[in-house]
Amino acid sequence: MIFLGAGASACFGIPTTPDLTKEISKKLEKTNLALLKDITVFLEDSHRDYDFENLLTILTALNNQNDVDRNHFSHNFVSIYTKHQKDYTSIIDEIYAIICDHCTAPFNSLNDKYLKPEDLESIFQITYDSLIGCHQIYDKNDLIFTTNYDPSIEIWCQKRFLKCVDGTKDTNNPEIKQSIDNKDFLQSIKPQTNVVNLIRLHGSVWTYEATSDKIIKFTKPRDRLQFVDIYENTLKKNPILIFPGQESRLRRDEWDQLYQYFKTQLQGNCLFIGYSFRHDVINEPIEDNLKSGLITRLGILAPNPEENIGNLFQGKPVPENKIVKMTAKFGGINALKELNEKWYPITVNRKTSSGQTVKHQASVWKNKIESQYIK
Repeated sequence: MIFLGAGASACFGIPTTPDLTKEISKKLEKTNLALLKDITVFLEDSHRDYDFENLLTILTALNNQNDVDRNHFSHNFVSIYTKHQKDYTSIIDEIYAIICDHCTAPFNSLNDKYLKPEDLESIFQITYDSLIGCHQIYDKNDLIFTTNYDPSIEIWCQKRFLKCVDGTKDTNNPEIKQSIDNKDFLQSIKPQTNVVNLIRLHGSVWTYEATSDKIIKFTKPRDRLQFVDIYENTLKKNPILIFPGQESRLRRDEWDQLYQYFKTQLQGNCLFIGYSFRHDVINEPIEDNLKSGLITRLGILAPNPEENIGNLFQGKPVPENKIVKMTAKFGGINALKELNEKWYPITVNRKTSSGQTVKHQASVWKNKIESQYIK
């Protein structure tokens, strides 16, 4: 399996947690400096990370305690700083808007951070082509898990004529898909050529609740929707996102099926790219499966793998013989070099000469795919 964290989306120009935290902090600083100061002190005293996810969770608990699990530390803030309890709906909506804007900016031609087709293509060639595409040469079809919200994988699938199986089905409207029961979705997952099995543990900026019992997912960026007026009311809502500070929601309702499936797939060779390992709900099953031997190798590709390992084990013994450290930023040539030298020899039975690079293999795969559709 492959697990993509925020660092895997950074190459598209999508800010990582520290950058988003700075922007959101500035927004809160203008509206309620006293609250921001108290949150900062509280998180420091509680030995919690000062990031936009924890900021948002505390605001959510202050706004409505029922929206956050009762066991979450944010309720301690509410009980200590009762003076800050009031309606924060407006600022919460603004934070959602900031997150959604950044996650969609590279793919929206109306945004000044839009990636032109040639720029996006060059990024795809040294990211998803090399990571997911070239694996299909060897008849490998890794499950892709992610906690990211951006639609980069779906857009890549569209450009590569791949079917993205993500728990949705086609409807009469070609611009949206409708969510299906997760139990049926998980049972339908199987290795197939030209298919990418994608499991989003935290939702997507393209996914909305249409009614109380229906969830829809758009199939294209907002600037390319043909009949925007049809979706006006839907697009005014916040998309369905589960922020890491609220991950207790993963343990119940329809999301629990995805989370439980994630735990069952943590076996064999597991590659984590750009993931910080800062969240217990993801860390716990990783540690358990490393101890039990279900995970044979845990690959970590990140600018500083040691920091990620520290977040995962929190001072506990590290099974060094099971960890494959790859020091690089995803989206750069060094990442391909690290994967080629340290990860693919473990996971792929090479069928090409040793001198053939990952990037070249990916290019061969891309041309083969395109030749089926472009004559």
